[in-house]
Amino acid sequence: MFRTILICMALTMTAGAAQAANANLRGPQAAEAAAKSAIEACGYRNVKNLTRDPVGNWAAEAERGGVEIAVVLQVNGEIAEE
Repeated sequence: MFRTILICMALTMTAGAAQAANANLRGPQAAEAAAKSAIEACGYRNVKNLTRDPVGNWAAEAERGGVEIAVVLQVNGEIAEE
């Protein structure tokens, strides 16, 4: 389990966070797509209702293992479940 979390964090930090940061230069739709991709890279599916807070964190609803979960893609690239 811990190994999975570390792998997910590494994938998110290298791919998703960099994409989300660069996507801001291309527009809000690109930033949202990059955030969704970063969340999906960590094994979540059916990501929907993406919203961004003033700090830059992305909140969404997603599914993992058939269960709907609220998740947050933090500015540092980590994903937290709520």
